[in-house]
Parts: sequence; structure tokens; C-alpha cells
Amino acid sequence: MGNKFFFLHIPKTGGQSINHFFRQTCTDETYIDHIESLDKKASIKEVLSCMKFASGHIPITRLKGILIPPHEWFLFTFVRDPFSQLLSHLSWVRNIWSNPSIYKRVSEEVQQLSEIFARTDFNNLNQLKSLVENLPDYALVFFDNCQVRYLVDPDPTTYLGEKDCNRAINELSCFDYIGIFEDFENSIKELIYLGFGNRFSDFDIPYKNKNNPKIFEDESLLPSLKEITAHLTQYDECLYKKIIDLRKGVKQFGKNNS
Repeated sequence: MGNKFFFLHIPKTGGQSINHFFRQTCTDETYIDHIESLDKKASIKEVLSCMKFASGHIPITRLKGILIPPHEWFLFTFVRDPFSQLLSHLSWVRNIWSNPSIYKRVSEEVQQLSEIFARTDFNNLNQLKSLVENLPDYALVFFDNCQVRYLVDPDPTTYLGEKDCNRAINELSCFDYIGIFEDFENSIKELIYLGFGNRFSDFDIPYKNKNNPKIFEDESLLPSLKEITAHLTQYDECLYKKIIDLRKGVKQFGKNNS
């Protein structure tokens, strides 16, 4: 098992808390998050060679060419109930419209989406349906089966299919550990045990991000919204259920323990 940690950060799966924990275990010189934001001129491989912990929104297929040699790295990720993840992601994009400090740091595409969302009444089912049915192509990478996308890295402007889901399931064996957002406390404990043994047996479990208020005030709309967005989560659902099944009865899930 490697002595360097890489967290493949799928959006809205508790990543801020995970990054926060590892920041406390590393010096500033050996910790880096959001490596996808590195200057294009920087050599990611060279940067990672000095790190004990790194994380980023980077699909597994790209990571395979970056984490060299792979045996030095403990590779892990977290997944989340797909509908819950989608709601959180939609809320985050909408919320940055009123947060200038974050808005100016995100891509032009996300800024455009945030503006579209700001003009949408998320508590009006007809407007929600219209929004989902008319998502621009560049939005699919964020909202169409986002968790599967991080395991297959498909064309960002096309909808996913069953083959993509099967490929994503095949990639699960690449990970040393996969945690579950809905079982966050136990997942963190398992992760720390696998990665550190007893070194960090006494620790404060980090709080999940509380700074992303949900924009759906009328919860009675959620069942209808789940139906409207079913095509955006159907393959994430398959992946999530597969991971849950793999974890059943397995105290320590990972490529070294399966």
C-alpha cells in the first residue's frame, strides 16, 4: 500500500471535509488540493512527486497517467446517493450567483449556468422541468451521471449510456478505498484505519460542508423532480448500488482487501 494519498474528488461528496482532514496531517509543502487548477505550464507529475496528499476533480482514466509509480499512492474516492448529489450540485451552481468571491473563480460555463439558474424558480415544477429539458450541452459534464463520468471520462457534451456505466464499474478495482457519503463517519474511520493504522485513531470527524444551502424550499416537489431528472442519475444509481453491494459485509473495501 502506498504512503502517498490521492483523493479523486467527485463534486458534492464530502470532499471539503476530507481535504480538511488531510490538511491537518501534512505540511504546506506536502499538501495540495484541486490539482486540476494548476497552471497549464506546470508538470502535474513533478508537483505530485513532492506531495503526501493530493486531490482533484480529475477522472480516473487521466489519473492513471499521472500517479506514477502507482504503487506509491493510496487512491480513494467517495460516492453519494445520486439524486442527493444532483440536488447538491444544482444548489451549488445556483448559489454561486450570489457569492462574488466564488463566482469570479469558476469557469465561464459555470458562470453562465449560474445565471440561468438564478432566473429559474426552483420551487416551480414547470420551470424546473423546462430547465432540465433544455440543459445546454456544456452542462452535461456537471449534471448527467456525474459520478460515472469521473470513472470513464467520456465526451463532456454527450449523454452517457449503459456501456459507460459498465466501464465505470470495471474501474472500481483501481481504488484502494471507496467511501459512502451517507455513511460518512464510518467511511472516514475506515479510511483512516486503512491509510494510517492506529496513528490517527483519536480524531475529530470533520463536518460536511454546511455552506451550500439547498434551494428547494418546497420539498413536496422532490418526488416529481426525481422523476424528471431520472435520466441524469440512472447510471449513477447503478454504480452507487454496485458499490453498496461490494461493501456489504466487507469491513475494509479496496483493491487490497477485496
